[in-house]
Order: sequence, then structure tokens, then C-alpha cells
Amino acid sequence: MLNSALAGLVSITACCSTVNTGPAAFVGIAAGFTYYGTSFLMLKYKIDDPVDGVAIHMTAGITGIILTGLLSSDALVKRAGYDMDFKVGHQV
Repeated sequence: MLNSALAGLVSITACCSTVNTGPAAFVGIAAGFTYYGTSFLMLKYKIDDPVDGVAIHMTAGITGIILTGLLSSDALVKRAGYDMDFKVGHQV
């Protein structure tokens, strides 16, 4: 349970200045599920990671990076001083 909360904190770090409250909660919840799935797969395939560092930091970080481009609001991106090329829609 605490590892899921830590995964949520890791994932929201990527986009904390560019998302509103609702999308921020979604990012944290998505990272919790991502952590749980990765941890389950690592146990299933007997990959040794006693503190779940990969499941918490790598997969939650990747989740946060992807969701940053998808959920960032235009107004907050401008306020944070980023170019509009920051968002996934503009990158594609």
C-alpha cells in the first residue's frame, strides 16, 4: 500500500506544475496500478528486486512522463514557461 503511494508521488513529480487537481489524482492512481502490475510481474518471473525500486521508480516515472504530455493544461504549461511543443498532441 505504501509503495503504491510512493509510486504516485514519483509519477506526479514529472507534471506537478502543468496539471490541475483532477488529472493529478488520475496520474497518482494510474501509477499505483502500474506499480502493482510491475511488482506482480517481477514476482512471477522471479526477478530479484527486494525493495521494488524498479517497479516504483522506473515504471511510475515512465507513467508520469507519458501522462504529462496527455493531461497538461495549456494555461499551466504557458504559466510554467514551457513551449507548447511540450504536449504530446503538438509533438505528433
